[in-house]
Amino acid sequence: QGSFPQEHCDHGVYSGTGTAQNITGLNFQPDCVWISQRSTNTTSYNYQFDSTNGVNKYVQLQTAIALTDDANTLTAFNSDGFSIGSDSNTNNSTDTYSFVAWKANGGTTSTNTDGTIASTVQVNQAAGFSIVQYNGGNGTVGHGLGKAPKWIIARPLQSGTLHSVTYHPHQGANQTGGELGYMHLGQPQGFSDYNAIWNDTVPSATVVTVGSAGNVNDSNGIQLMCWAEIEGYSKMGTYKGNANNDGPFVYCGFRPQVLIIKTATGTNDWGMYTQAINDNKNDESNQLQRLDSTNGEQGDTTRAIDFLSNGFKLKTSNSTFNSSSGHYIFIAYGDVPFKYNNGY
Repeated sequence: QGSFPQEHCDHGVYSGTGTAQNITGLNFQPDCVWISQRSTNTTSYNYQFDSTNGVNKYVQLQTAIALTDDANTLTAFNSDGFSIGSDSNTNNSTDTYSFVAWKANGGTTSTNTDGTIASTVQVNQAAGFSIVQYNGGNGTVGHGLGKAPKWIIARPLQSGTLHSVTYHPHQGANQTGGELGYMHLGQPQGFSDYNAIWNDTVPSATVVTVGSAGNVNDSNGIQLMCWAEIEGYSKMGTYKGNANNDGPFVYCGFRPQVLIIKTATGTNDWGMYTQAINDNKNDESNQLQRLDSTNGEQGDTTRAIDFLSNGFKLKTSNSTFNSSSGHYIFIAYGDVPFKYNNGY
């Protein structure tokens, strides 16, 4: 299955051409790809494609539109990347794009009956990642990871009004995992303590418990993206801000290549930093993609962080990511585990 992080998750940038092109350079065939428009010539959306739903089908991370068929968007998942057609959403000739890609199981799914609701899964246990789909029902859903997921995104595939909701063990106000409400992915709101999403039940090594809310209970289909922590590769944690430009250091056990941050106690952005859009590794990073905005890539010194060999450090007093009164969740994927890192 591969022993290093970039065999399971990677990221990059490309320039739109207006004609079909292949995006290459990955060390795996991706099964989930997020594509974000960096430039702001037009309204900039964040698109998710996955091999369970198939090519030319996407959801938008910051909207509530249903799974959309759109020819000439992402047209193939290839052995070293993906292909895009001429559609302007993902390949406009005057725009640039960033992407993050994850490996699951090459598009091959299986039926999982670990829960009370049968699910269709494709899973990469080595990387702690599974794509899960099921139809309706209050109950439990098998995820296939073999260990409890620490980050879940749930999406009703055919609803045009309900947003994605998340599970993260530290998103509640007490940061301990005892409050199993939700946050909307792609919306700036903070944590809501509402038990009809995850039914006040922590995910187990085999199943996710879902409640009666339409975000997780729809007979027309729900998709779960599930990630478990893997030492040296992924970390889903929390930190407290200090409102100081000498901000907190957060240990991950690896150098992050992709980092997502959100305050749980306020209405600020979902920010996604990657090495590619900052053109660095161990240097200060100012640029980020807002997963809740259509404004494209943003950044300046008030958004600065450092990617370090064993984690990251806030270098800004901006309340979006470093307020003294709030706490923050983060999701990080690494490129080099700390025990192998030579600091390059």
